Amino acid sequence: MNETRENLVFFAQRTWSWNAKSKILYLSAQKIDSSLFCNIIHKLTHLSPRRIIVHLDDEWYEVNKECLDFLKKCSQRVIEEKNKRYKALVEKNCDDYANLDDIQKELCITPSYGTLYLKCLNQMLELNIPGELLTRCDIKDMENVFNKKFSDNHRYVIGHLLYSIDERNSLYRVSFLSDDYFWINKELSILLRHAYSEEMLKSGRLDQIYRHRLKTGLRFLKILTSREIEKSVKKSLVKHALYSSIGLSKIFPLIIDDNVQNFFLDNVGEKLYVDHAVFGRLDTNLRFQEKDFESFITLIKRESNLNLDYANPSIKTSIFFDKIPIRISVDIPPLTWGKGVIDVRKHMSNVLSLKYLLETHYFSPESVAFLIFATLNRANISIVGEPNSGKTSLLNFLSYFMPSWWRIVHIEDALETLPQRVSDQHRIVYIVEPFESREAKDTKTLEIIKVLHRTPSYLILGEIQTRGHVKAMFRAVSAGLRIMHTAHASDSNGFIKRLVKVYGIPELLISELDLIITMKRVEWRNTVKRFISEIKIVDENSGLKKVYANNNFLKNSAYYDDLNASKIFRKLARLNCIEENVLQEMYEDIKRIIINHAFSENSVIRKLVIETYSKTLGGNRSYEKY
Repeated sequence: MNETRENLVFFAQRTWSWNAKSKILYLSAQKIDSSLFCNIIHKLTHLSPRRIIVHLDDEWYEVNKECLDFLKKCSQRVIEEKNKRYKALVEKNCDDYANLDDIQKELCITPSYGTLYLKCLNQMLELNIPGELLTRCDIKDMENVFNKKFSDNHRYVIGHLLYSIDERNSLYRVSFLSDDYFWINKELSILLRHAYSEEMLKSGRLDQIYRHRLKTGLRFLKILTSREIEKSVKKSLVKHALYSSIGLSKIFPLIIDDNVQNFFLDNVGEKLYVDHAVFGRLDTNLRFQEKDFESFITLIKRESNLNLDYANPSIKTSIFFDKIPIRISVDIPPLTWGKGVIDVRKHMSNVLSLKYLLETHYFSPESVAFLIFATLNRANISIVGEPNSGKTSLLNFLSYFMPSWWRIVHIEDALETLPQRVSDQHRIVYIVEPFESREAKDTKTLEIIKVLHRTPSYLILGEIQTRGHVKAMFRAVSAGLRIMHTAHASDSNGFIKRLVKVYGIPELLISELDLIITMKRVEWRNTVKRFISEIKIVDENSGLKKVYANNNFLKNSAYYDDLNASKIFRKLARLNCIEENVLQEMYEDIKRIIINHAFSENSVIRKLVIETYSKTLGGNRSYEKY
């Protein structure tokens, strides 16, 4: 988890507060001067309060109605002038830092306000508004106006954001490290809405928006503040602003937090909740309103070129957010009772480390050595389990150990596997229409059949969902292709029953499969545990033999059956034209590598494993060429 920062001065000392229900804006001020009224004018460019109450010298004062009405008019002029200047600024693409310094003096919002705000303020003062500008008032519970007290057990910082975890109440809170960061994000997002490139206008794709607005934001951030912002915070702040500029401000904190594995929305207007890698299922303080949902849906439809409407109320697709692959599922009426449901799963572009998987009892050293051995010898592998049980994560882990000279072909309806180039591997990815799309014409089945002419060393099919998928898969396997795929099933026996009884696959063909791995997902209190519960081999008579089992993760009572594991050597020896005893030696070598280097980086283990594999094949190529 990210490092916790103890000294959170800005976060502890809020200078403003907004009561959305009562539409009251609270401000803290040192004295009644031009900076106070500039501050009010700036806040009015973003908020529409009925009342403004100021804390001054341990007393509370309310801005009188005549003054507030005039300040609102001033704020409208500021909005108009700001938008003109922002638009002109991004259109000219100004790189002259001397000019930027002059613009900063006009548009700056922190630590002091620029001349644009002072100009409007002077116009107000010239009118000689009758009566007192501020009148004294009483506020109850004044201590909690600026600093809302809440308990948390853990805190960590990512860039400009503070993440607080209240483990007892299962809460996950996101807040800005300082008021300055909050308002810079607001202001910069407005500026970036004016930033367009020719590529953006042609494609409207997120990657084009991201590149152009990130570059623009980093260039013009300095016009909003004269304070020096550290580099890591600066980039994080600008990225947040560019996501805010397209209406995705509330999902950005969840995207950049590596601890968040999934996030969900049950209905529009409710708060998002997350699956946290350390603390499990947590509610957040991020309420996803209708405008947030509409912005999200607009992006999904534009990126996927899929429809989401009354006739097609469900969509599944994958989108890259800042190089992070995200699988998104959205449902709307009439399929859902509410206004919309969101299920987002983040897929790590990096493979889970062997050290972490062994420490969390995901599998045993013997079992992982066996699975890597089976993968290198091109076994047909089925990975089954309930949704979100870690099937794809295991598939990615195993495919990471495939040799670089193999041609690995993926067929998926949503990109969930590793990027196309990992450790110099040759990966070709075909994306087909998702099963959820009513416009889909079973393109996955067609592509599985077509891959017979694409010369794969290994075929990775992603999730097998329909009768057509299953029949096409067995057609490919019967034709000699080697495959790895995932499927939903409670265990291997249930998977085989569905193949035979539901999809009508002859029992004789089941023996074409070599391994069935069952993943389990256990929710315990507020945490989620994922692990391999069993590995079974499919013998030549289509029978199942248990190789590995871990049926009680609390006691870590896993066992590994060498005798049953050895039964697959005969099948793989015949497939690869290698003697059984040579394969046995290869497996033992891989097991020694796993045990002796369990705390090493994946890249080190992969190098040693591929060297062992290459040596067994009698190859003389050096690993560096792979």
